[in-house]
Order: sequence, then C-alpha cells, then structure tokens
Amino acid sequence: MKSFTMKVFAILFLLAVVALPCSAWWFGNDPRVEPHEDVSDECLRLAAWGRCEFYECLERRFPCGHRGFAIHVGLHFCRKIINMMDDFTPDGQRWMNRTSICLTNSLLPVYQSYVSRCDDINDVGADGIIACNSRTDQDGQDFCSFVHDNSEEYLDIFGMEEIRRMLRLRKPGLLGRMLVDGANCGAYSLRDRFLSVTGVVNDMIGTMQEHWEDLTDRWTNFWN
Repeated sequence: MKSFTMKVFAILFLLAVVALPCSAWWFGNDPRVEPHEDVSDECLRLAAWGRCEFYECLERRFPCGHRGFAIHVGLHFCRKIINMMDDFTPDGQRWMNRTSICLTNSLLPVYQSYVSRCDDINDVGADGIIACNSRTDQDGQDFCSFVHDNSEEYLDIFGMEEIRRMLRLRKPGLLGRMLVDGANCGAYSLRDRFLSVTGVVNDMIGTMQEHWEDLTDRWTNFWN
C-alpha cells in the first residue's frame, strides 16, 4: 500500500507542477462573479434535501460554465449516483443520501454569498467532498464501511470520466485523497485504475503542448 500511495502522490505532484502554473498563464486571474439571480427559498430547500437541482441553482446564481464545479462535478456526480442508487446496499443508499445532503449544504454559504469566484467555488466544493467523506454518522457508519460493502459500486462511481473531470478542476489533492482513501477502505481495483491516470496525464501534457505551440505560432506571426 505504501508503494501505491507513493505513486499517487508522485503523479499528483506532477499534475500540481505542470497543470497549475500553466492554468495561471493560460487562463489569467480568476475574475469575480456577481450573482445573476436572487437566493430563492426553493433552492434552499433543494440544498436541505440534497437534491441535484441545487447545483443548477448555484450555477444560475454564479455562472462558471460547464467546466465549473457546480455543473462539471457536483451535478454530474449527483445524477450518476441517483441513477445507481438501486445498486447500493440499503446501508450504502443511506450513506449516499446523507452524503448528498452534506455536499449541497457545504455549498450553501457560497450560494448565499454576494460575490464569488469560480476558483473559490471549486475550492469549497473540493473541501466539501473531503469533509463529507471523512465524517462518521451517529449510527457509526463511515466512508470505509460504505466502501467495504459497496466497493464495486464505488468503483463504478469513480470511472475514468470522473477522474478526467477531477483533473480539469486542477485540484490534484482531492483526486489523490479519493483514490487513496477508496483503496485503503477496500476498493482495491482503484489501484489499477489510478495507474491508468498516467495516460490521462500524458494526454493533458500533449494538449498543453499543442496550446503552447499554437500560441507560439500566433506570437511569431504577429511580429513578422
């Protein structure tokens, strides 16, 4: 397990070094996003119930586009989990329902704020995922007990598409935490899946190289 964990953090360190400075150069500073609609009682109720529609409320109030946390991660994962709910054990369903409520409530302060930034929403969303997975409920149920009885289902939640979405958030620590914690709690197949992330990393580096070459060509043409 130690060697697996070291591989996780070695690759994530590469992501942090390569992706983050590139994002600062390519995208510039993250501007403030003013609220585009008022806080609504209906959206507050949706958050209290852990409903997927709350992420659409958050996106309407602070639009960050299809690459922002609300749509790119929150809504995507929520809908996928709803579609898979019958596959979980009864205890697993209870854990996922509580997790959904925990996640939407963790985003309520952002939803109710007067101004935000898309990177701030990404940060709050990532912190919420870690905190909600780290909790222990009053009946003693925790993340490991969920994964122990639902390891294959957890693996299905965390497919390659979801790994790619996490990578695009530029939050490598969140990705590493979910993969390592899942493997530590019994989802051993995540070890093999994580190694396939190296292929995704290579794709990302190749894409960034293409952007850089295109930018260099444009810059050269501008001065010639």
